[in-house]
Amino acid sequence: GELDVDALRQALNEIVRRHEVLRTTLVEGESKEGIPVQLVAEQLELEVLLEELVVVDGEDTASAARRVLEAAGAEPFDLALGPLIRVRLLHLASDDHVLLVIMHHAISDGWSLELFLKEMRELYAAFRHGKSSPLAPLPVQYGDYARWQRDWLEAGELERQLEYWLDKFPVELPALDMPTDRARPAVQGYRGAAVRFEISAELVASLERLGGTQGATLFMVLLTAYKVLLSRYTGQESVSVGTPIANRGQVQLEPLLGFFVNTLVMNTDLSGQPSFEAALQRVQETCLGAYSHQDIPFERLVEAINPTRDPSRTPLFQTLFSYQDMSSVSLDMDEVALTPFELPGTVSRTDMTLWLTRGLQSGLHGLLEYSTDLFDAQTIEGFIERFQVLLEGIVAAPKTAIGKLPLLLVNEREQLVQEWNDTAADYPRELRIHDLIAAQVKRTPDGIALEFEDERLSYAELDERANEVAYRLRGLGIEPATLVAVCLERSADMVVALLGVLKAGCAYLPLDPDFPSQRLSFIFEDANVSCLLTESSLRERLPETRAPLLALDEAGEIEPGPLVSGTPNDLAYVIYTSGSTGQPKGVQVPHGTVVNLLMSMAEEPGFTAEDTMLAVTTPAFDISVLEMFLPLMVGGRLVVASSDDVSSAERLQDLLSGKGISVMQATPSTWRMLMDSSWRGGAHLKALCGGEALPQELATRVAQSVGSLWNLYGPTETTIWSSVYRFALPTDPVYIGRPIANTQLYVLDSNGELCPFGVPGELYIGGDGVTRGYLNRPELTAERFVADRFSGIEGTRMYRTGDLVCYRDNGMLEYLQRLDDQVKVRGYRIELGEIESVLGTHEAVNSAVVVAHEMGAGDTRLVAYIVPESGEMDASTLREHLRVQ
Repeated sequence: GELDVDALRQALNEIVRRHEVLRTTLVEGESKEGIPVQLVAEQLELEVLLEELVVVDGEDTASAARRVLEAAGAEPFDLALGPLIRVRLLHLASDDHVLLVIMHHAISDGWSLELFLKEMRELYAAFRHGKSSPLAPLPVQYGDYARWQRDWLEAGELERQLEYWLDKFPVELPALDMPTDRARPAVQGYRGAAVRFEISAELVASLERLGGTQGATLFMVLLTAYKVLLSRYTGQESVSVGTPIANRGQVQLEPLLGFFVNTLVMNTDLSGQPSFEAALQRVQETCLGAYSHQDIPFERLVEAINPTRDPSRTPLFQTLFSYQDMSSVSLDMDEVALTPFELPGTVSRTDMTLWLTRGLQSGLHGLLEYSTDLFDAQTIEGFIERFQVLLEGIVAAPKTAIGKLPLLLVNEREQLVQEWNDTAADYPRELRIHDLIAAQVKRTPDGIALEFEDERLSYAELDERANEVAYRLRGLGIEPATLVAVCLERSADMVVALLGVLKAGCAYLPLDPDFPSQRLSFIFEDANVSCLLTESSLRERLPETRAPLLALDEAGEIEPGPLVSGTPNDLAYVIYTSGSTGQPKGVQVPHGTVVNLLMSMAEEPGFTAEDTMLAVTTPAFDISVLEMFLPLMVGGRLVVASSDDVSSAERLQDLLSGKGISVMQATPSTWRMLMDSSWRGGAHLKALCGGEALPQELATRVAQSVGSLWNLYGPTETTIWSSVYRFALPTDPVYIGRPIANTQLYVLDSNGELCPFGVPGELYIGGDGVTRGYLNRPELTAERFVADRFSGIEGTRMYRTGDLVCYRDNGMLEYLQRLDDQVKVRGYRIELGEIESVLGTHEAVNSAVVVAHEMGAGDTRLVAYIVPESGEMDASTLREHLRVQ
């Protein structure tokens, strides 16, 4: 509309005259602490100059205005010199202007902005018509309030309110650990942006009705919904949210401009899966308690609680929630219509802040301010969409447990369950591992199958020697479908022996000769092995066993005859992994799951008859199965590295170059050993990496040195590898990729519900790779192998990995961390509880807790914290103490 600039200038300066706080500067006082002192100028005249907007080539009017206003808003204040209020008035057209009012937060808050607008409207209307100010004189000024508040708190109110808050937070509040797009910087930055959105009037009305049935305000309903969403994103049951409060409890303070607002910490326990209505009651109790103790300044609360300070986060809470009702605020100013001119936010004071404002219409205007150091705009937009989905779900079924309320967007479930798990592929389901190799023997009997040092075996020779092992086992009376322990040094005989056990219709149990004797003894007894297959040089290192012993290097009876037939459901091998109770546990792997794995790996990453694989892994580690049997299945060449080779970067380099190796699979530890030596790699080499997390910097180094780098992921319980990802660019994240053939990957929260894109959850693996479970551990098997309700096939199971992962919106899986105390060291799974159990058997130890510390560059250090026998602290208390520290 047509603006009376003189009336506007007069109105703005009358507001400055009325409110001392707008004429305030803050200077360093004379005390030793240099506490700031408020100085109030007798008068201050604002210059309200009408500026013609200069439009640069290519800009429209709005963009030009936004450029000017952003620059004005970025200019710093000098608190000592002032003024702490600035005004800019841009002339866009004869009936189109933009007014920018900038106030330092030390003299203003949200209430003040609403009040400023109200006074400006009333004063403009009066002055435009030649009337005097219609506003009543102010009874007090901000300085009076500051003096009164200080005296009141020092008279004992501070201690009373502090007692409440300290009782409310008896232990340190856990940080809100939101899933982020980037690693959190060591020091918090304040770079930010914001995304705007709307919540419909119909939905708001439904939320209000729901609150009314529970005696709760709309603010409480929205805050509860926000806390539920944060809990679902983080998996945390204790959720702390900061919220501003007007802090104008006395009627005399209501007409004053100034910084009165305080910040309250709303911490709510959402444990036990309450319904939304029950969660609302908990939040309501939290709010009412906080309101009755709202006067203690936030900074004094932080000082009193004295949390462990983390420069990367704000103390006590990492997210703010604000609701403001502006529905009664008119946007008309005596024939001039006021419209908010939106400016993009460039600052984020916390990880994220949700602002909800009720305008003249009955819907809600939302703004989610976020740290651009942590989040991408796409992630925040998804967060907002899920907030809307959650609100709709709350209205539809408020008695539903909060963990069961809907979060998934339209078509998201179909993507997560079907589209990204559509991995069906044909493979020879009727064959066993050695059947595949036998078929290759017939195709290329004279081709070189296996090399070890100077020894070379053709496919026919390998088959003949494996048959001899099978015949000798049968001659000893070893029955099919039993376990044969194999403990051999790395050699050609190692591969021959394992293949021979399979040909005899038995399953092999691989043992490393370097295992401690106590571990070997336990495994012998627990597995009830029918035979120990070894070599004479190892006899003295092996414990006593009741099972018959077969030494491959000693002569024995060979009685050729028909070998037993079997099915793909027969066991192929059992591999023992670490156990949290101090006892290892054996995973039972049938032939069929291995055949699916090998056929899938032959396709991607890919292996052909022209390839040569270097085997560097002990058979006691399940990734050795792929190294040994994949080349033999497709007619390639297998080169077995000796024990000395695998521990020396120089010897590995010689093998890689001297034997024409085209594929090598190894853990990150082995790849790092190579990269830290003088190895230059080779464009012909396909590098497979797995067994533990692959650090970004190592992935980049390896990828730049080889033809292709593939990151592989999978637990022993789902047959070696379950997903695959080709790492190409240094800027790419190191994903664990997508499922291999006939495999399904689901990310579920603690309630068994599907996690949306970007939300962390536990990885469950279904499909043809799922093994039988644990040997002689039916209870543990039932706990970790659960019904697959997504397959639609009765009786199918999926495995709970214990790994925290998330699906990115490109369909890639990203590994985050373990959910339990399991770690990987050189590819070996180690349960920290096993170490704690052993330490606890020592007579000088009362309790022990083992903690894994990430040292960077992919290194992990295990540290044992021990309470001596004379101490009284139990393990759970010690663990909590360590967590807080």
